[in-house]
Amino acid sequence: MCTSSTSAAPTQGSGSSCSAAEATRLHVPLALNPVQAHIDNFSATVIASLGVQRGPALVLSSTLQLHRLIADATIVRHADREHETMTRADALLHVLRDLSPKLLVLTEQEADHNNDGEGRGGLWDRVNSAFDHYAVLFNDLEVSRVPRESLDRAVAERLHLREEIVDIVARDGAARRERHEKMLRWVPRMVAAGFQPAPVTMDGFKETMRLANRLSDGDRQKPLYRVTAVKGCFFVHSCWAPMFSGQPAPGDDQ
Repeated sequence: MCTSSTSAAPTQGSGSSCSAAEATRLHVPLALNPVQAHIDNFSATVIASLGVQRGPALVLSSTLQLHRLIADATIVRHADREHETMTRADALLHVLRDLSPKLLVLTEQEADHNNDGEGRGGLWDRVNSAFDHYAVLFNDLEVSRVPRESLDRAVAERLHLREEIVDIVARDGAARRERHEKMLRWVPRMVAAGFQPAPVTMDGFKETMRLANRLSDGDRQKPLYRVTAVKGCFFVHSCWAPMFSGQPAPGDDQ
């Protein structure tokens, strides 16, 4: 099994270690291949350079990155029908589908920060939505009791969360990259690219719950996480607020 991930930075550390540990626990042979490419520069050319081989089961994992390509439009050329104009996010999903993966796991922020225009879809709605979403994340940092002088906390707060907030509320047009959308809007994109969302199995739900419980405890020393499953999607809640969502979707036709 080969696992690839789209990432805004070189992917290494705890995420890769966790995947490897889970594969060992489940006795699944795994070759983990993080993609060393910034998602903003990700393209069919980059994918071709990865040397993905036919034969081994291929699992693709895209975590909190694909939304950055929604702002860009591209033309997809077809030999047997008219060319299409779509977002780069949609075009990339089509390219990933052409790799014939056994499974694509798409994880995104369960938030709506892709509003444009004025009125309901304007700046103030983005500000209000961002306030609710990031207030929970910052509260989780406080509950986790990671020291404020910790380098890891400083990186999380200043290089990640602060930059995302600035992007959402202070930038517009193609310069605004953090265009988070809820999974309800991602599923049609996946279906249009040829993926078929898979129903949540009881074993899969139990495994996800087990991982959530590892990150939580009952004495308020860590954030309280819980997982729900609705129409094939996993939702990770901090207390009662849905924060992240994931959708597994088989990519082969067998």
